[in-house]
Amino acid sequence: MSHEVHTVSRDGLWINEVEGEPVDGGFLSKDDALAAGRDAAAARGVEHVVDDGD
Repeated sequence: MSHEVHTVSRDGLWINEVEGEPVDGGFLSKDDALAAGRDAAAARGVEHVVDDGD
């Protein structure tokens, strides 16, 4: 079963999460969150999805 890593913006932070659960502490920079999200997805062998909405 595939559980994508989602990068989302919440309350001024960019967070990577799987099924709504954070996989990191969050980032002020979208670019930093995207890089970490790509790495987290690659490590899990799943897709990385970006949600630009708040």
